[in-house]
Amino acid sequence: MSLDEYLVLLLSDSNLPTGAFVASSALESYVQHGLIPTDSSASKAQGVLDFIRKSVNTYAALNLPFVSTAHAIVTSLQGRDGVQRVIGQLRELDALFESMVLNHVARRASTTQGVALMTLYERAFAEEGESGGEVPAMRSLVEQLRQSVRAGSTYGHLPIGFSVLTGALGLSLDRSQHLFLFLHARSLLSSAIRLNTVGPYVSHRLLLHDVRPLVVDALKASRHLKISSAAKKGSPTSVTEDEEEGPATTWPLGEILAARHDQLHSKIFNS
Repeated sequence: MSLDEYLVLLLSDSNLPTGAFVASSALESYVQHGLIPTDSSASKAQGVLDFIRKSVNTYAALNLPFVSTAHAIVTSLQGRDGVQRVIGQLRELDALFESMVLNHVARRASTTQGVALMTLYERAFAEEGESGGEVPAMRSLVEQLRQSVRAGSTYGHLPIGFSVLTGALGLSLDRSQHLFLFLHARSLLSSAIRLNTVGPYVSHRLLLHDVRPLVVDALKASRHLKISSAAKKGSPTSVTEDEEEGPATTWPLGEILAARHDQLHSKIFNS
C-alpha cells in the first residue's frame, strides 16, 4: 500500500476531531425551509441528492482553487528558512477566502474546521524532532500559523487548514482534491441521517451509487483552478488572469439558506 493510499484511509476516518460533526453546510436550513419533499422516502432521498449535487458543485468551484494553491505553497517549503515566506502567502490566501465567503455562518464553520485540522496535525501527526534540536520545518509552520489565528492576524479557513494538513503529510494534490470533496459529500449525508431525512442504509446506497459521479464531475470541473499570483510570487493575491477561471460561488440560494441558519427556531447544527 502506497503512502497516498494509507493517508487517504487515515484522513477518511470519521472519528478524527475535525469539527465537521457540528456543521450541516446549510442542509438543516434547506430542510426547515421545506425544500425537500416529504411525501415518501424515495422523494426525501431524491431531495437530499439534489441538495448534494448543488452543494458539491458550488463547494468545489469556491474551495478547490484555494486548496490547490495552498497545497502548492505548503509543499514548496524546503526548510526552516522558508517558513515565514510560506506563512505570508498562506495568510494572504486566507484573507482572500474570507472576502469571498458570502455569509457569516459559512465563515464561522470554515474557520472552526480549518483550525481543527491544523490542531490535528500538530497534536497527532507532526514529527517530534530530536530532543533539544530544531523543530522540523513543517511543524514550525503549523505552530506559527495557529499562533497567527489565535493572535487574530489570520483566519484559518477550511481550504487553507486542509491543505496545510495534507501538504505537510505528503498527500498528493490529486488525492487531496478528491478527498476534500468526498469528505464534504459524506458529511452532508451524515447530517441528513441526523436530521432524520434519510436512514443509514439509504445514505450509504447514495454514497456508493449516486454521489460518486457527482464528486467526480465536480472535481473535473474545478481541479485545474488556482489562485495564480499567490502560488508563484506571494504578490497581491488575485484570481487567475481569466476571471472566469477563478473561484466562484455557483449556487446563490445555498448562500441565502446558509445565512438564515441562525434565524431557525430550533436547530441541532452550528451551520
